[in-house]
Amino acid sequence: GSACFHPPRPPPNFYRLTRMHLALGPRQGDSIGEILDKRDPATCPSLKNLKKKNCNELKGLLLEALNKQREQLVEHEGEGTSIEKGIQKEITWASKVNVEKAEKEAKKHR
Repeated sequence: GSACFHPPRPPPNFYRLTRMHLALGPRQGDSIGEILDKRDPATCPSLKNLKKKNCNELKGLLLEALNKQREQLVEHEGEGTSIEKGIQKEITWASKVNVEKAEKEAKKHR
């Protein structure tokens, strides 16, 4: 989303992870692999933020993510791969989720 922080350049010795708007680094020293996350905590994907959404919104986000993942996979590897078939199974499963029933179940655990 556009609400995420887009650093023009990561700090020295960090690699930029463009799709996730994060920086991974440093490349050497005691902190190798540290992740620098400058996204807005109020809007970035997190358990805290996802818990605020209802089951219908979550189902929509899941289906959107799976469909985009499938589209990008097909664009790069073509149709019919085993991974694409797995994603399609997940899309089929998610499409069948009864949001009213899921919402009732979720309320038991809030």
